[in-house]
Amino acid sequence: MSSTKSESSIKIDALTELNTPTEPAKLRMRLLAMVYDGLIILFITTLIIFTIEIFLFGDETLPTDHILNKILKPFWFVPGFFYLAYYWRKNGQTPSMKIWKIKLVNNKGQLVSWPQALIRYVTAIVGLGLIWALLNKKRASLQDVLSNTSLVKTETETDIQTRS
Repeated sequence: MSSTKSESSIKIDALTELNTPTEPAKLRMRLLAMVYDGLIILFITTLIIFTIEIFLFGDETLPTDHILNKILKPFWFVPGFFYLAYYWRKNGQTPSMKIWKIKLVNNKGQLVSWPQALIRYVTAIVGLGLIWALLNKKRASLQDVLSNTSLVKTETETDIQTRS
């Protein structure tokens, strides 16, 4: 073994110095937050897309093979990005992440940047990130690694016991 610190231990050290929670969020908490956020994003996106279609076409249904339908398909991902990035940049937590007491921070324990949010979102869409989290000790997903971010618990077992 080399005497230099690994990148993941440096990340944890940086978070500790900033008094930021360093315990990785459990996979179950991540999945539940993803489901909640996914439902919110689906609702918002559907509302936006249908509003655009009604504004442009009135009561007519747009055929699936229509060129405009093909142009609009990539826009299904835009509201999701802005929803997540807004909350990640604002306080590191979407409403569902608050419920499950997890927070997104960069490797310095600070709020993520726009580029980090974009990298995280794009890699999360691919869907292999959580499988990656199952295969490593630090429970870092692929989107964590590629965007230099971490999902951490905001409440430790000590906090829970102190409240009780």
